Amino acid sequence: MDMRNLINICEGEFDVVQKSQNLQQISLPLRDYKEFKGLVDEVNTKAGEEIVKLTNINKHTDSEGNTSVIFDLETVRNFIEGFTFVARIDHTMGNMVTLAPGATLSDEKVQKYYNASSHVCDVCKTKRNRNNTYVILDDTKGEPIQVGSDCLKPFMGGKNPKLVELVFTLLRSLTRIQEYSDGEEREFGDSPEFDIDDCLAAAVCAINKFGYSKSESESPTKVAMNLILTRDKNSPKVSQGDYDKAKEIIKWIESIPEEKVNNDNFLRNLSLIAKNKGDVKDKHYGFIAYMPIAYIKSQEDVEKKKEQQAAGALSQYVGTVGAKIPKTTVEVVFTRLIDGQYGTTQMVKMKDDNGNIYTWFNSGGNRLELGSKYSIVGSIKKHDEYKGEKSTVLTRVKGDLVESVLSVDLSSLMEEFLTK
Repeated sequence: MDMRNLINICEGEFDVVQKSQNLQQISLPLRDYKEFKGLVDEVNTKAGEEIVKLTNINKHTDSEGNTSVIFDLETVRNFIEGFTFVARIDHTMGNMVTLAPGATLSDEKVQKYYNASSHVCDVCKTKRNRNNTYVILDDTKGEPIQVGSDCLKPFMGGKNPKLVELVFTLLRSLTRIQEYSDGEEREFGDSPEFDIDDCLAAAVCAINKFGYSKSESESPTKVAMNLILTRDKNSPKVSQGDYDKAKEIIKWIESIPEEKVNNDNFLRNLSLIAKNKGDVKDKHYGFIAYMPIAYIKSQEDVEKKKEQQAAGALSQYVGTVGAKIPKTTVEVVFTRLIDGQYGTTQMVKMKDDNGNIYTWFNSGGNRLELGSKYSIVGSIKKHDEYKGEKSTVLTRVKGDLVESVLSVDLSSLMEEFLTK
């Protein structure tokens, strides 16, 4: 795995466009580019080699005369073949596990590190407190190992592990450059920190005013949240209603059953941040900005579950076991991925116009979309009942997409949530 992916492990989201394995395309205002270029030179000087390169540099001036610089940020590969970085464990945040993009560890193996000791390093076996340890996958054996930062060297072909931290520092500076673009002087040391109540109230305020935008968008919510926290003169002010809503969200997160939290790494990270009573690190702003949306979707899921339960009461068995069903239009009301010995299977529940429920275990490569409608045919494998819901289990299903729902429109629900 290259340095870019290791950076993502430790830092979470970045506002960049991935071009290839070790390239990121970035756009910065001219003033900020000059500042960042100076930091890159400083990192390379400290490293004693060029571990970061800026290439394909182009200037662009818009109609208002503002000049920006578009360039590729290239980081050299520092890790030997045969080993892949899988995750970072932040022991200062209650063992927050941040997975690398595309990590293939099973949920069971990820959960193993929820209670990981900061004393453990599987390489040197030395017991001492560490702020962070890393999970590395032996590609040959398929087994993960927990490694302290001092023991990264063998996996980097003998290079100094401090090269990793130098690039981390650079990317943290880049994140601050992108977020603090108000034209004021900046220092790339410790940024102001706020507690969870202030941060989450600012996130609610930002979403209420501007709507939610992902980190990769031009105006991400986490940036608006930060401007509100730092009392930017052009940003809206946090109201008591925003604080009340923040408390409601935290109460919801704290109420999520431990079993569910431990089976969902993203939920677990949200939970760890929400329960942190100290200052929130700015690298976690992306998680906090999404908390109101996670809450909204959870409430929507509750309503959908009620609807599904009501539909389940109406569901009747269709046809006879062994027979085929005629072409039927169904809506996908539930999907779940199940890992097994022979790969990943998608469990699909579908509902027809009469409220009848069909279940299909889709082992093919084409996944059905939740909320989409299909015209299907298939064979009846059995009739099943679970928690009072009758379901016709199908096999050898074939069908055509009738109506696609690629994403859920949360705008009306968000407006209701933020204003009630």
